[in-house]
Amino acid sequence: MDHSIQSVSTLAAIWLGVSIAVGLALAIITSLQQSIRDYFSFWKLESKKLQDVGYLAPKPGKIETAITRSLFKIKGYIECCKITIIGRENLPTGRTIIAGNHIDIGDTDVISEIVGRKAGRFLIALPEVPPEKPEGILMAMAGAIPVDQLSKRAKVTVISTAADALIDDGPDALLAIFPQGQLDPNEEITLESFKRGTAEIARRAAERLKPNETIWIVPLGIHYKNDELKVPLLNRHFKHMMNKLMPPRRDGSPFFSVAKYEAIGVIGEPIAVTSQRLSTQLPEDNALATKFLHAAVKSAHNKALDYSIKHEFKSLDQELAGCTRE
Repeated sequence: MDHSIQSVSTLAAIWLGVSIAVGLALAIITSLQQSIRDYFSFWKLESKKLQDVGYLAPKPGKIETAITRSLFKIKGYIECCKITIIGRENLPTGRTIIAGNHIDIGDTDVISEIVGRKAGRFLIALPEVPPEKPEGILMAMAGAIPVDQLSKRAKVTVISTAADALIDDGPDALLAIFPQGQLDPNEEITLESFKRGTAEIARRAAERLKPNETIWIVPLGIHYKNDELKVPLLNRHFKHMMNKLMPPRRDGSPFFSVAKYEAIGVIGEPIAVTSQRLSTQLPEDNALATKFLHAAVKSAHNKALDYSIKHEFKSLDQELAGCTRE
């Protein structure tokens, strides 16, 4: 009898323990679900606020940076197959603007590969940040500063906003800019295509710093190697499949470039911008400063082209050598 009572008591204790454990688990799951909903609701609202050009969303934290950079890395592998970065030793410490030529949407993947998990911001066309949409929420989390290219007043406002970001985000602030302001798929990189905003942003931010503090402009040259036959078979099929599922780009082209098989990014020597005339490397005149920056980006792009050509010749020599041995 006592043994039966003891068995029942044991079973009751076990049942009570299991019930408590399940209850706690459900409470934790419910709490996590609510936290996740609140988290994305916050960034959903931020994507809506960003439609007001000049609004500066909170600086991306470790969670936002980890999420967005992981997605960019996956997208970069699908889009480019391989990303080669040359000149990492040229990356400075301190407040930095990365200014590169703009070929297509894959350019953000190249910059993401360069900066890694370092939080930062970037200028982007306003239509690329649709309010309360998944892509808009992602752009807000990634640190987007939208530019309304149809409004001259808004462009002036964005210069102030970007300068604010370089100051407010602290000594490790990072800002990515494509000075051309539009896509240049032929990689021509003409001086006429360069806007003057980059130099102005750097100069305005530098004026608010101490004389011994620097804003660095890092020129970036990007080049893509295209040949569908050289795209790994798995990547090629996956791109075709994803292009059927994903909406086309704004220009009507497929979301993923099927022919792209490598991205090359060359980091040029950084350009110092300070509040002191003697220590700044950027010409005081804005037109001359833009010309100076254009030459730096063009030079980095030429190095990317040279690397691509040399690499192709090297691969061809290896193939010929293999044929000769056979």
